[in-house]
Amino acid sequence: MIARRTEVMEHSANLARLIDLHNKGFEYIQPFEEFQTLITTLRNDLENIDEVIKEDSENWSAEENLELYYENSVPIWEATQQEYSMKKKNMFDVLSDFKRHLKDVDENLNKNLTMQHPSIYFLFRNGYGESSKYSKISQDFYEAEWEIYIQTLNYYVILTYLLTGVVMVVGCLLIGWKLYQLQNCSNKIWNIIFNFPHPKVREKYSNTLQRLEFLPFDEEPLTGEDVMNEEKNTKKKEPRYYKPW
Repeated sequence: MIARRTEVMEHSANLARLIDLHNKGFEYIQPFEEFQTLITTLRNDLENIDEVIKEDSENWSAEENLELYYENSVPIWEATQQEYSMKKKNMFDVLSDFKRHLKDVDENLNKNLTMQHPSIYFLFRNGYGESSKYSKISQDFYEAEWEIYIQTLNYYVILTYLLTGVVMVVGCLLIGWKLYQLQNCSNKIWNIIFNFPHPKVREKYSNTLQRLEFLPFDEEPLTGEDVMNEEKNTKKKEPRYYKPW
């Protein structure tokens, strides 16, 4: 965007010189009808550039060449009643001056505008002069801003990887802990079973056999068709309750 601003300044200087030469009789250089279109294009470009730069300025953090935007350190030349003077302004004000003088040229284009006109002089002198030079210098500020943005983005990426790694490590530890608890519980259950007294095991085995004797089924295995027929023919019976183990 800064590079585009510098180009518009230089194009404004070219346009001012073309208008000056046209009104001095050099009509072959540029058709007069195209001056209006060129001025409108330059004014629209400057409006867009000014809006974008002001929006970006709200988040600036780099300090390199920052004074060019907030301190009156950019020299500009102005013509007032055939007297030429140099002033210092910041880049925001310089851009506003360019828009103001382009508007003045646009409104007085049909008049005999030459280099003696304040707006023609301003655009030509500053478009090729210090304003354009300092506009290029301020581009370093945007490069510093871009480096800060890339550095911040890298920090976020690294932080994301670290958080992801921590979550994975914690998840693996939790899974391992749960598996350890499950294995420990399983070992305890098997130890309880295998450490059961022998008389108790025989008692449980005997109770199991007694219960199996009360189950209503034949010893011979049933086929799938037999199972279906038996389910249809079996009537619902009252459940039996047995003494618990």
